[in-house]
Amino acid sequence: MLFLHDVFLAHNSQEKPWLRKIYDELIARGKRVFFDEESIRHEEPIAEQLAFAIRHSALILVYFGPSGQGRFHKLEAALVRRLRQRQRSAELIVGLAEGANIEDTPAYFQSFPELNFGPLYFEDGISRVIQAVERIKAKPQGDDARPAARGANNDFLDAVAA
Repeated sequence: MLFLHDVFLAHNSQEKPWLRKIYDELIARGKRVFFDEESIRHEEPIAEQLAFAIRHSALILVYFGPSGQGRFHKLEAALVRRLRQRQRSAELIVGLAEGANIEDTPAYFQSFPELNFGPLYFEDGISRVIQAVERIKAKPQGDDARPAARGANNDFLDAVAA
């Protein structure tokens, strides 16, 4: 399966400075990353762009920091949950800021692998994300795992209704 993005970064906008560091490091290592301030086109509906990017990403990194969840962070999380109910091809990792605890995240995310992205663990977190992407991309994917074409269903409305 060909993915448009290696990694989708879901985050609260208040955590953006730290996510920018993660984004910059992944880009420097040759990964294709969906990061809202670099990837969103303002002439198209944001929610549809998020849904499309999530469906077409090898790995979804949902980052939780001290600011909790923001408006679009909640939307991204809802889209991720809906996608994973429909197709299991997208893998998910929970990224945690220094001092953040998996028990403080929404219950849905507590069963997924977690990575600490605090200053002492940043390099290890980046390396593990890259390893996960390479593992995912190396796996043979059947036709049933192929993401639906853009506009084939409205993940935004489904996620909001869930």
